[in-house]
Amino acid sequence: MTTAVSPRAILSNRSVVWGAFLLVHVYLCWVNIACPQGSMNDPTMVYKQWVDQSLIGSGHRVGIDIAWVYPALAFIPMVLTRFFSDALIGQSWLVMVTALDAIVMYALTRRSSLRSSSAIPVGRCMACWWWLVFLVLLGPISLARLDAISAALGILGLLWAVRRPVVAGVITAIAMWIKVWPVGLVIVMFVTLRRTRSLVLSAVSIVSSGVILVCLSLGSGLKVFGFLTQQTGRGIQLESPFALIWLGQRILGVPGISVDYSLEQLTYEINGPGADTVVAMSTLALVLGIIAVTIIASWAVARGAGFTAVAPPFALGMVTVLMLGNKVGSPQFVSWLSVPIVFGLVLWRLEFHIPALITLEIALVTQLIYPTWYDQLISVAPFMVILLALKTAGIVALFVWSVRALLRVERTQIRRTAVAVGGTVPESAALSRAG
Repeated sequence: MTTAVSPRAILSNRSVVWGAFLLVHVYLCWVNIACPQGSMNDPTMVYKQWVDQSLIGSGHRVGIDIAWVYPALAFIPMVLTRFFSDALIGQSWLVMVTALDAIVMYALTRRSSLRSSSAIPVGRCMACWWWLVFLVLLGPISLARLDAISAALGILGLLWAVRRPVVAGVITAIAMWIKVWPVGLVIVMFVTLRRTRSLVLSAVSIVSSGVILVCLSLGSGLKVFGFLTQQTGRGIQLESPFALIWLGQRILGVPGISVDYSLEQLTYEINGPGADTVVAMSTLALVLGIIAVTIIASWAVARGAGFTAVAPPFALGMVTVLMLGNKVGSPQFVSWLSVPIVFGLVLWRLEFHIPALITLEIALVTQLIYPTWYDQLISVAPFMVILLALKTAGIVALFVWSVRALLRVERTQIRRTAVAVGGTVPESAALSRAG
């Protein structure tokens, strides 16, 4: 007599999840290597060039002798790919990112004790499978940029924020010194971790001070902060939400709008009437958005809402603000969304299904835009402008959902308390799952 195995039991089996992880990453590595669509241009060409000019001692060390678009620690993963040979830079990059993703998967699937069930807890199981689907839908770009590294570190930082605040602070600070955007996660932890926020802030401060001191000792001067000034001079990138203002006009035949390749930024930018004004205002809009979301979340915390209730929608709101207010809007920025979604599924489970599904739509549309039909976007094909509008609308929807969730957080907190009294997992246990 055979015993039927439920689909839930299969999906929550650690061996099955790890098998899927391996298949997904083998597929993504193969796509990046076998399909010459430009996805690996950054690791094999742009990053390689920065490493070469920094190592030959010609006075062009990025972030030291010359201002750089990235924070200083971004150089570390770039130089690590040179440990084998120049012919294997792309493969080395993919192995490095896959190894980091494996650490994230281990953090999601590990057993809390030797006596714990062999099945992955529901929230973590949902997060695992969603993340793997997300990586496939986002496509080759999900492994081929620095953002893949910062996103993986961001997930680890939030997962360990409660039980290991110092470790979380260190990891998130490292991510912040690879790409700037994880500073939003630092804000999330500082606001929501009322008892241990000083530990997180101390860890971030120590890492940041160490990076700055090392750069200063190498003679960087203020160039260590060059990534801040480098961003202010950039135009509106073709994939940015702001670009829709002129792309729509270009389709309608409005004169004076052009798509130009920037040799300085190595990307396509859109130019037209009023573009300089939007560029000048974008930074202010970004800062105001960050402040607004932080105020709403702080208000919820001040009313007594805990980490579980506030942190997931706060993190989502912070990331979407950083994307919507960004004049760059590169396709790899979508990988940032994996951080709050994975974190939200771990803590909120099915209550986070709406943003999780919307983010999958954003990932798929992003892959269609880049690298699949990017040349059509450059030529401003109408259907590509529609795809970009769908992507932007999805990010706006995530932002609206996160703000609404924060504004309703008191009601959510009361409901969770009532459920806990009824015999389900209390909030303290939910918090332990995040570690």
